[in-house]
Amino acid sequence: FPKSDHYNIGYCYNSGTPGMREALDKLLAERWPGEFVRNGKWKLKDTGEIVDCKKFGSVIPSYNDPKLFDEPVSGKNWVLCGDAAGHVNPIHGEGLNHCALGGRLAAKAISKGDPTLFEQYWRSHYSRDMYRAANTKHKIYKPFFMKVGFALGRTPALFGMLADLTRGEYKGKATTNFWFKLPLALIQALFGFKHKEIKALN
Repeated sequence: FPKSDHYNIGYCYNSGTPGMREALDKLLAERWPGEFVRNGKWKLKDTGEIVDCKKFGSVIPSYNDPKLFDEPVSGKNWVLCGDAAGHVNPIHGEGLNHCALGGRLAAKAISKGDPTLFEQYWRSHYSRDMYRAANTKHKIYKPFFMKVGFALGRTPALFGMLADLTRGEYKGKATTNFWFKLPLALIQALFGFKHKEIKALN
C-alpha cells in the first residue's frame, strides 16, 4: 500500500500461521537486498544507504463463518461500520471501500433519526459480496488451488483475471465475460503467447 512517503508491504494470513516473520524477512531480502543494522533501520546492499524499515502488525477482523454476517450491527442508539462491524473482505482482507461506504450509510441512517436503518442500507449495498467471499474463501485457500493459482498468476492475463475473481468483480453479466476470456488466457499461459499474438489468432 503506497503512503505519502513510504510503502506498507507484507503478508495477510490467518492467526497462528507459522513462519510469517521469516517469510517477511525473505521478502525484504529478495526485493531490497540488505540487512537490518539496528532496530527499524535497513541497510541496502547495493548502495549502502540506510533507510527506515519498521516491522508492525495488526489484527484484521475478517470472518471465516458467513453466518456471522447475520448478526446485527446497529441498534437504537448505536451503529458499527467498517472494521468494527467485521465488514472486511474475507478473501483478501481489504476493507477500505466498505469502511468508507459503511460510514456514509451510517450517517444517512443517523440523519433520518433511526440508526437501525443501517441494517437495511448495508445489506442492500454489499452484504452479497461479504457472504459470497466468506463462502468462497474456504474453496480457494486449499494447497492445490493456491499452487495452481500462483503458477497461472505468472501470466499477465490470468493474473488480472484471478485478481478480479478474488475481488468479486465477476458478477452477473461479468461472469460471462470471465468465461469468454479464460480460454485465451489459458493459451497465453500454456504457450507463452503475448496479448498481440493472441489477438492475431482470432
